[in-house]
Amino acid sequence: MELNAEVTQLGSLVPLTPHLIVAALIVLAFVLELFRSPEGRPVIATWAPWGCVIALLWVVFAPLGGFSMHRMFVDDGLSRGGEAVILISLILGLLAIGSEVVASGFLSEYVALLLSAGLGMGLMASAANLMMVFLGLELFSLALYLLCIFLPERKACQESALKYFMLSSVASAVMLYGMALIY
Repeated sequence: MELNAEVTQLGSLVPLTPHLIVAALIVLAFVLELFRSPEGRPVIATWAPWGCVIALLWVVFAPLGGFSMHRMFVDDGLSRGGEAVILISLILGLLAIGSEVVASGFLSEYVALLLSAGLGMGLMASAANLMMVFLGLELFSLALYLLCIFLPERKACQESALKYFMLSSVASAVMLYGMALIY
């Protein structure tokens, strides 16, 4: 009897596999950065697009799973389509990293931030309740704040990050108030 409960719990994680792959890539970006030599190119910059391709293949070819994680995520055609668009955009973004970011020496951190933004978007695409929409939006927003100010020596980067943070804070507060009214 207990074995069936464990299998059911594991089965509810199967529709979240693309999100788990992207989350594992984020963790790998930071772990592999610990073991990189100062002159070497980060390994995650090469492997992150391939991990996203694996997640995209899972999204396209895996059977639909309905709801998962106690009905917090939905796994239907619309969420799969949104996740596919997000993963394709993430792959293109990872392949188009500019030389200025590579020269900064923080390529692993940049890749981890891009992956975090993609994970937040993917969570929003497959969310089945407002709490998960909010958590995905905040993960996405926090990664974008840091991507805005990734090159802090530029005055425009500092200004844009501050404006985005202020606008997003007010928008999140208003959205949470509206969600509280709905509940």
